Amino acid sequence: MISLFEIFVPDFWKSNYAEGAFFKDRVVLVGATAERLHDFHLTPWGKLSGPEINLHALAAMLRGSWLKQAGLASTLLAIVFAALAAVALTFSLRGGTKWLVAGLAGGAIFWLVLCAAVLMLFSFFLPAAPPLLTWLLCGFAWGGL
Repeated sequence: MISLFEIFVPDFWKSNYAEGAFFKDRVVLVGATAERLHDFHLTPWGKLSGPEINLHALAAMLRGSWLKQAGLASTLLAIVFAALAAVALTFSLRGGTKWLVAGLAGGAIFWLVLCAAVLMLFSFFLPAAPPLLTWLLCGFAWGGL
């Protein structure tokens, strides 16, 4: 970030920005970042100012790297898979309550880690809550817990 006063101080303008050549063929976003203006927002990457958020959105647009979300078909497929996997787990671990609970907890953790990894690596949101709830409800219901 460049402080606005540097542009108006002739020594800075000449030495740091080559009298404007530095800005040639670049996108310049002007905005306030002072704390007292209260234009700060909590984001997954920490506290960012309004202009920084706009800059990230502009950079994503220029790169074409928007976050993508799973559609209805993918969500329904994940729910059906979670239900079938939970029923299969309960039948394979019949009689061992602590193993069933451990298996359900492990499967839930695995799904959440998978969702986070896919988001970080591919910028793709997998539906986390519906399959997770299906997994846990079917597992506990079929397991008789």
